[in-house]
Amino acid sequence: MKKFLNRFKRLFKTKKREFSKGICAVTVAVFTIVALFSIIDFHRLQTLAIEMNAASMPTPEVPVRLIECVVVVILGYCGYQLGLKGSRNRYGIDETGVPYSERIKEIYESIKNENNESEDEISG
Repeated sequence: MKKFLNRFKRLFKTKKREFSKGICAVTVAVFTIVALFSIIDFHRLQTLAIEMNAASMPTPEVPVRLIECVVVVILGYCGYQLGLKGSRNRYGIDETGVPYSERIKEIYESIKNENNESEDEISG
């Protein structure tokens, strides 16, 4: 049972979150909400212009620009992550900054300790 609980805890262990992911998520959310409201307002203005027989129609530049902003933020973040991943691979570190060699040693030691604990439970 103890072995199962240790694996369960490791599954739900909170990871350190990257600041850039939070910034990107907030930026995309804000731009998406603003773009949706802008598209809805554009549609209302267009409907109102048609009903009032207006001489000119509203231009769709603002909603299109806001959608472009959302796409640019996402593409910029993807480019940033691609560069970061390449840098991590080059220097041999994982996402937390620990070199792969040390991480492998830690995993090996934890597996070794779990095996020793399970042997103690069986014998004891």
